[in-house]
Amino acid sequence: MAFAIGAGDDAVTLRLNGDDLRVAESYEVKMSMLECPNAFNVRLGHGGLAKTLLAKYPKGTRFDLLIGGRPQFSGRVDAPRASGETGATEVSFRGRDWLSVLCDDEITDVRSYVDVSYADLVTKQLGEVGLSDRLVYADNLATRKIRSGVGVRSISEPGKTDSPNTPPSPPGGKLRTVTVTYDKNGQIVPNGTNQFGTAIPVEITWTYDSANNPIAQAYTVGGVTTKTRFATSQTLGRRGTLAGEQGGTAAAKVVNCVHSQVGDRRIHFLRKNLDHAGLILFASEAGDFVLGVPNTQQAPLFRFVRQRGTSANAVNITAAEWDDDSSKQFSECIVHGRNGGKKMGRRKVQGHFVNLDAYEAGGVQRRVFRDTNVVTEADATFYARRKMAEAAREGWHLTYTFAGHTAPSLLPGSPRAVLTMDTMCEVFDDELGIYGLFYIESCTYAQSGTSGTTTKVRLMRPDDLVFGVDE
Repeated sequence: MAFAIGAGDDAVTLRLNGDDLRVAESYEVKMSMLECPNAFNVRLGHGGLAKTLLAKYPKGTRFDLLIGGRPQFSGRVDAPRASGETGATEVSFRGRDWLSVLCDDEITDVRSYVDVSYADLVTKQLGEVGLSDRLVYADNLATRKIRSGVGVRSISEPGKTDSPNTPPSPPGGKLRTVTVTYDKNGQIVPNGTNQFGTAIPVEITWTYDSANNPIAQAYTVGGVTTKTRFATSQTLGRRGTLAGEQGGTAAAKVVNCVHSQVGDRRIHFLRKNLDHAGLILFASEAGDFVLGVPNTQQAPLFRFVRQRGTSANAVNITAAEWDDDSSKQFSECIVHGRNGGKKMGRRKVQGHFVNLDAYEAGGVQRRVFRDTNVVTEADATFYARRKMAEAAREGWHLTYTFAGHTAPSLLPGSPRAVLTMDTMCEVFDDELGIYGLFYIESCTYAQSGTSGTTTKVRLMRPDDLVFGVDE
């Protein structure tokens, strides 16, 4: 049976208090890893039932939003709305996922949290807004599988995305290539198989400077190569993890003492503290929460192809947008900090990172930061890496618009999967000359009378997904 765009796996359903309302008029659903909470705005077009719908589903109604029967997110309705002329009233609903509760509530008193883990800090704030029954997970693997509708393969769920493997010793030259595979814990295994029972070779090419210090790397997964554009000998020479004392995850890491202030939004208080550990808080499809980081250590789920001179694309791409704005990026980032005390004296520390793309283009755009909380060279170097990544995310944009909300997956048998954020994809774009592995950061699902059913995805380079300042 032929697959029909806008039907079947593409159908959007709004479930209000357990009642399924098939969205037939228009809608926009925005899901993003870095711009939470997820939100929707749907127009139902039930003219004769306006009074009934508005009375039955007032603001605060529990909702679940599904695509092709696959849960995407849940929360409470923010705003029911009606508009139109007599006899042609249209009803619409707006809503956000459960993270909105933390976004809307403000802290009412000053509190100190001593020797608390990041996960416990989140749990305490959830309890303050009546969500103490919710679970807090350390990874997003289960949610990716449910939202996409297929078995997304994860090479590892890292505590931090910027965790390069320790490079091999240089053989006297400037380049060396090794091929490795990973087990379920992200550790290198010698037998050529991983936890999925298949070989996923990862070829890593390390680049060394004249002093035989590693300054850059490129890795190839499934024949697709992604190059490292940011270089430093300090971070590539060590493994960057956030192993804590309780279970080895970033969420379990203990912080000494943090203080809440009256009038702070709870989400701002959490983000201010989670930011130092490189953690992002977002809601799962079922209303629980995930405290983790964008994960680029996945086998790609989709392949996006745009062939020059060919109108038929493998995944129904209808439009593409690309922007590389050098004014928002910089060629080198330098961070200054200080350490020491009265007995040992004060000593300056410095870290830096270089954007290889900018230097190849001949640009000199240096940025310098000073932070008294940076007390080691390792902290300063990672801080520089993070600032460079933030600028790169701001200046580099790649989006594709697709017909429908699903695409063929790269899994055996090529089952269709919902285009889902926090997954990886391969890009072969002959029109733009872009090839490689990319991270799907956000998806906007929409339907209107003019454009039909579409999905707009924003892609990011794995290099640009770096968070946190301490390791």
